Amino acid sequence: MHLQPESSYPLVSIMIATKDRPDDLRRTLFELSRQQYKPLELVVIDDGSSVPLESIVREHWPEANYIRRSESAGQCRRRSEGFEIARGEYILQLDDDSHPVQAEAISEAVRVMQSNPSFGGLSFYIFNGPQLPEKLQEAQPQYHAAFVGCGVMFRTTAVRQVGGYREFFGNEWEEEELGLRMLAAGWVIYFFPALVIHHHVSVRNRKQERTWMRQIRNKLWAIVMNTPAGRLPLEVSWVILVGFLDAIRLFRFKSYFTALIQFAGGFRRALRLRKPMPELALRRYDAMRFSGIFTAQDYSSPPPRSNQAVWRWFTKSWLNRARQRSVWDRRPGDIGGSPTVGFAHQYEAKPAADTEP
Repeated sequence: MHLQPESSYPLVSIMIATKDRPDDLRRTLFELSRQQYKPLELVVIDDGSSVPLESIVREHWPEANYIRRSESAGQCRRRSEGFEIARGEYILQLDDDSHPVQAEAISEAVRVMQSNPSFGGLSFYIFNGPQLPEKLQEAQPQYHAAFVGCGVMFRTTAVRQVGGYREFFGNEWEEEELGLRMLAAGWVIYFFPALVIHHHVSVRNRKQERTWMRQIRNKLWAIVMNTPAGRLPLEVSWVILVGFLDAIRLFRFKSYFTALIQFAGGFRRALRLRKPMPELALRRYDAMRFSGIFTAQDYSSPPPRSNQAVWRWFTKSWLNRARQRSVWDRRPGDIGGSPTVGFAHQYEAKPAADTEP
């Protein structure tokens, strides 16, 4: 089914780090078998699953490079291992519960990457939810500072150049931090919404409060490592303030102070790794955050940050960001949205469909 790569078609490595999700992994591998692109390598790293997942991998992809780790070290370390193991010119990073929707997705992604040698990462539109809606919301292609890890294609040379993920992050904000280093190194991350990734969001191995705590801690570390000194007080204060407000509405004071304590404990390590973004990269980051960059000309010469743009971002984007409901809001589901990710709560629920092979 999977042919050896031909000279005109570069090898693509599909890389999945997985743990204790046999049913999700089985579904993802089945969906991947529908891809039209043939020069593919599959790298699956089993991060200490209680029962090895090799039989599931071999069932759908006999020639896969399956790597079993006896101890769990977290997805950051396992994904970084995958970056070094992969033989492809490009690496399609997926979660064990996510997969491309279109059969031509990999073919089209390779075409875009080959046509744009400055692209270090191609980010896809992500839908989070058990059932894919018949029609997704419109999304606009744009230059971006980050990506969602359950659906992104990397240029292998780019991700190896910047060093992969920060393994001590565990998870949360590791993707944004890697994006900052790619931006600083001169690589482009481009959001290409024509291709869709369906992220089923498995409930296995997900702890919302722990995830929220790590997001605060890791974002603070990322700011220390990547932000110029003059901006540090403002950026750090904003994260601490937003975290405190969230701690009130989510009633998570213990986890909030745990995040700050752990941040302080890792502060010296963050300082040792500190490499602030160059001025041009920071200007691009500001423009992408607050107003968006949609043309190559604006990416080359980004518009200066303005108070009006920041206010517009705050009122139109930040106040409507995707988030959990407050403890006093008893309605089901989450709220808010994102220009690059769709969520099940934004659509009317429909009957479940049997998508298993």
